[in-house]
Amino acid sequence: MARFDSATAGPHSLAGLLQVGDLGSWTAAELGPILEHQLDTPLDVDLEAAAAAAGASLEFDTEPPQPGRRTFRQLLRLPHPPWPLLQLVKQFAKGCRSQPEGPLPHEVATVLYLAAIAAARRSGGRRISSLDDAAWRSAVDWALAQSWLNADLRQLLQETRE
Repeated sequence: MARFDSATAGPHSLAGLLQVGDLGSWTAAELGPILEHQLDTPLDVDLEAAAAAAGASLEFDTEPPQPGRRTFRQLLRLPHPPWPLLQLVKQFAKGCRSQPEGPLPHEVATVLYLAAIAAARRSGGRRISSLDDAAWRSAVDWALAQSWLNADLRQLLQETRE
């Protein structure tokens, strides 16, 4: 039997050793915690570079005031979130959706994308997406059908479905 030598193996051989199956398939039991983790992630972790490039601030006021770094969850819960921040969240999520091995599973990125659009719609009806009404309803219906969607985002999407 031939012996494998990692010191002389090429990158494709090493990558083959690391294959553990289809990492793109997530269960509902996994997607819910991943979504919760992303919502509790401080905005600067994922958006700092994009915010700096856009000249946008990641700061906003919360009610009641809360110390510390602002999270995705805090932003999406605001009755009138800053639209430039929602635009950054939408672009981040859209970028994650387009990367097969991106930082978020496609399903979680899609929900985050829809949540940013919904938060803008709820806050004065502003559209930050080119989705037409039929496509919006279809996308929201998909999200609402996900068992792992949390109650806050479910309510946000239901409020803005029409």
